[in-house]
Amino acid sequence: MLVKSQNRDDYQDVPRQIGAMARTFPASYLNDWHAHPRVQLAYANSGSMEIRTHRGVWIISPQRAFWIPPGVEHQMRTHGVVQLHTLYIHPQHLCPSLPQQEAVIGVSPLLRELLLRATELPIEYDESGVEGKVMDLIMAELQWQDVMPLSLPVVQDARLQRLQQEICAEFGDQRSMQEWAAALHMSPKTLYRLVMKETGTRFNDWRQSLLIYQALPRLLRGEKITTVALDLGYSSAAGFTRMFKRVMGVTPSDYVNPKV
Repeated sequence: MLVKSQNRDDYQDVPRQIGAMARTFPASYLNDWHAHPRVQLAYANSGSMEIRTHRGVWIISPQRAFWIPPGVEHQMRTHGVVQLHTLYIHPQHLCPSLPQQEAVIGVSPLLRELLLRATELPIEYDESGVEGKVMDLIMAELQWQDVMPLSLPVVQDARLQRLQQEICAEFGDQRSMQEWAAALHMSPKTLYRLVMKETGTRFNDWRQSLLIYQALPRLLRGEKITTVALDLGYSSAAGFTRMFKRVMGVTPSDYVNPKV
């Protein structure tokens, strides 16, 4: 059996609607900023990925995949060893119901098996045979998956970047917005408006989102919810769970092991 290329550039001009590549990345791997002429669907069946674009940051668990439109610059960092299965889809084969921007997509058991099978097929697979039907079924199944707008906005203001670094460095820091505003030499009203402008959320919601994104890789590695909650400054797992569900829409347990 021929060994398939693990170079992403080799899949952009293949004469097929989908190029499918598998590659394993070590823990804490960080690649360069790059973009593709095709849509990328990135799925890791082990480990978790942190994917950053100029619009936001996403943590992708093994029960989800990440959708990256053509031309969108992005960067990936791995949390744990990541077995990545990637589809590069020609834009002309997309239907209007598929995402127009970066998005987290749910991965059903059927879609998971199809993605794993796709990366085993030859680069120039037989479009008229069973191999082509696998790819057609993937495109059909993608339309059935939930799209989840789970992202952390990227802040551009230097003061907010400093604040974000300090909040993430000191999880238990319970300073109020007024105290943070004083530390940044601005009024609370100015800080509130700045956070709203750059993130679209209130200060406390943004701070809680920062804590959640620090927690996600640990939860996905199997750490206990109570341990993570206490490290983040919560007095109990219940308080952390309530906050997590309010922000993410599901409990930490259901995020890590979603019901299918």
